[in-house]
Amino acid sequence: KAAEIGGLPEYSAQFQKLFPDKGASVDTIAAAVASYERTLLCADTAFDRFVQGDDHALTSQQKQGWDLFKGKAMCNACHVPPFFSDAFLSDQGAFHNTGRGTVGKAEPQIDSGRIKVTQNPGDWAAFKTPSLRDITRSAPYFHDGSVPTLREAVVFMAKGGAKNRNLDVRLVDAKLSPAEISSLIAFLGSLECTGRLSPLAAH
Repeated sequence: KAAEIGGLPEYSAQFQKLFPDKGASVDTIAAAVASYERTLLCADTAFDRFVQGDDHALTSQQKQGWDLFKGKAMCNACHVPPFFSDAFLSDQGAFHNTGRGTVGKAEPQIDSGRIKVTQNPGDWAAFKTPSLRDITRSAPYFHDGSVPTLREAVVFMAKGGAKNRNLDVRLVDAKLSPAEISSLIAFLGSLECTGRLSPLAAH
């Protein structure tokens, strides 16, 4: 996989520039992703201002989406505030099977995910829960980048993912209407950091 990423013209030059004499490897790819993810966390979103007492920070539609998020849609079962991921609750992270990338493929063709590390059958095709902060800016979605739009990603999850032998039991069809999907998406917009993303200053 590292060689495949390093072979892409749009990445090859960047890895050589940022990691001289190393290029794209498992370690440098992990370092690059970690550096990117550190830019996604900020505490000045509309949602943050709302929970700090500014009732006008969210629109009425965003408030409806927040109610759905923690209620009918059950998103907060895995996307736990304030980071909007349960991966922060354990030193080992948290990994779930949504069924993404399992449909229509023979098992040897499926990315087996976390099981490669743990050898635990329960971790087959499970991946770490991403933070939803700045999710509006991080398309494409899922571990394989297979979903181009946020609406498609939300619909997929709201319908309970894709059935497979290891689908997370918390994923069920929430039976959301198109209007409720739109409200959820509006709420996710409230997790967007103001301004442009930029690397954290060195300490």
